[in-house]
Order: sequence, then C-alpha cells, then structure tokens
Amino acid sequence: MKKQYLIIIGLLISSLTFAQKVSIEQSLDQLGEGYNPTFRIKIPHATEKVMEKRWTGFLKDNNAKVRTSKGQIKGENAIIKGLGPETLQIFSRLIEDEDGVLLKVAVIKGAAFVSPTADPDYSKRLESLLYDFAMNQSKDGLNKK
Repeated sequence: MKKQYLIIIGLLISSLTFAQKVSIEQSLDQLGEGYNPTFRIKIPHATEKVMEKRWTGFLKDNNAKVRTSKGQIKGENAIIKGLGPETLQIFSRLIEDEDGVLLKVAVIKGAAFVSPTADPDYSKRLESLLYDFAMNQSKDGLNKK
C-alpha cells in the first residue's frame, strides 16, 4: 500500500514539474522609448542571473554591442544569424518569478519595430528563433535541478 502512495506522489510531482513549458506571445510593453510590440517569452526552470548572462552572450554572439541600464538590456547593431543581413536594435528585459523567467524582447529592423502586422514572415522567423533559445535555456535549467 505504501508503494502505491509513493508511486502516486512521484507521478504527481513529475507531472507538475514537466507541466511547465516554454511559451511565447505577442504583446505591447514599455521597451525602448514608449510602448512597442514585444515578444514575451516564458522560460521555466531558469533564473534571472543565469539568463542575463546567456541572453547577453547570445546578443554578443550576434555582433551586438550590449548595454545595460535600469534593468533593460539593449543590443545595438545586431546581425542575427539565420534571420538575414539586416542590422537590428534589440531591447529586452528579464523578470524572474516563482516558475522561471519572463524575457521581453522588442526588435527594431530598419526604422520600425518587428510585429506580425508590419512583417509577418520576419516576425514568425524571429519568434521561432526566440522559442528555440528559450527551449534550450529551459532544458539546461531543468537538468541542473
């Protein structure tokens, strides 16, 4: 009987742990100057400190000059491999909660913020890239736990 209870408890704990998943949604947030279209990426099993290092590393790997001010991370003149030769300005902010980290990202391509209405194809490719980044960070965080 005790074994059955232990198995049930173990299954409940594991299902709660694996129920958290990476999610990404479009939103309007105060990033850059004013409210702009953003990607909100929920990364479970991550911490703000680790994510800040990895996110700034990602930006630097994509040729961005990284500046941090008042909790906002700005990547200037980034050229993201896999998206094209365009120079991007990337504004981001990390917010930690009990489930992980919320990464907010706003991207300027040319003179306009990237959004599904302004450039749907580019927006989908950028969303996919951000999702892959977040998924890798979440897996790393889960493995460390």
